[in-house]
This record gives sequence, structure tokens and C-alpha cells, in this order.
Amino acid sequence: MQINPHNRNQTLLFDYNYLKLPIMFEKGPMILEYLDTLYGVIQKSLSAHKRVCAMRFDLRFPLSMGYDAENFSNEAISRFIESLKAKIRHDRTRARLERPYAHDTDIRYVWARELSREDRVHYHVALLVNRDAYFTLGRFKSSEQNMAGRIIEAWASALRLTLEQAEGLVHFPDNAVYRFELEEPQQLQAFFHRASYLCKVNSKQFGNGQHGFGASRH
Repeated sequence: MQINPHNRNQTLLFDYNYLKLPIMFEKGPMILEYLDTLYGVIQKSLSAHKRVCAMRFDLRFPLSMGYDAENFSNEAISRFIESLKAKIRHDRTRARLERPYAHDTDIRYVWARELSREDRVHYHVALLVNRDAYFTLGRFKSSEQNMAGRIIEAWASALRLTLEQAEGLVHFPDNAVYRFELEEPQQLQAFFHRASYLCKVNSKQFGNGQHGFGASRH
């Protein structure tokens, strides 16, 4: 391990594993403090829920916003998180009205702010919820309410765009959903490996006044 030359408060990890969990070593060194945070979010989620559903997706800004740094402050991701929380809580309230024993969920997340090869800001996000409340993202263009739709609507709201204007700005990668519990270490390990991508030092920005990584605190 060594100190991150871009931020001397951070430590770089050059290894294949973190606490015996696999990480994306091939993506370059990982920031140890970010891995610590990711691990803590997973553990808190497992403490709250016996079964967890974790979802990976990416958030992009429209080309129409240009390259003005003020358009790409982390206020956008903060607005997104608050909007998504409100939508999930509203859905759980509706579900309990229909089914008194419908499961509730805590909402935990990790996000990373990065630059693309074209120097465009984007976010990678991992969302963790109660698997007994939400089992999947759902069909992306379904007319029925599902988690994919809530995510798209929340990002549109955060950018103050209509759904039509926000089309294509949320990317759901292949195999975006992981379901795990303490008794299923294989899926937990698979998710940690996938989510470790958010902890890599490569593509992060330093010294611009914007945090490159964030997570739920509770």
C-alpha cells in the first residue's frame, strides 16, 4: 500500500482482495478508504435486512449542458438521492395500504464521480434495499411502476428535465442486480467485486472541490 499522491489522506491498495473479498485489481489501484466505506454500507444493509437486493447503474449528464463545471456539481447526485428516497418511501406507503404486511426497506447507496475519456462527468451508483421489498429493477420501459422507472424519474428530477429530455441518461449495465444474504457468500462476493469498480483511483478527479465518492451514512 502507498499514499495516494493526489490526496495524501487516502491509501492506495494494490491487491486482488480486500478482507478476502475479490476486487477489480485489473482496473488499477483501489482507494482503501472507499473500500472500507463500501464494505460498511453492505454490512449495515445486511444488519437491517436478512436478504439484500443490490442494483448497479450509471447516471450521465446531457450533452446540452456543455462542459460548464457549475452544471456538474455534486448537488445533482444529492438531489437524485433525495428524490429516489422519496419515491421509494411513497411506494412503500402505498404498498402497506394495499397489503398491511408489505415489507419496508432501508435505503443505502454508494456512488462514485468520474470523468470519461471525453472529460464528461458521470456517476456510478450502487443501491442496496430489502430484497423482500424489491427483487428486481423491472422492465426499463414498462408502463408499470418499478425500480428502474423510479431511478430514471429521480435523475430527471435532479437535473430538472422532463422524462423525454432525460431519455438515455441512465444506463443499466448487463447483470445489474445482485441478491445476497449472509448465508450466500458467493453472490455477496460477486457484488463486492462488481462494486469495487467505484473505488478505483483511475478516472477520479482531485482538487476540484467536488467529492469523488459518497455513501449513505446510516
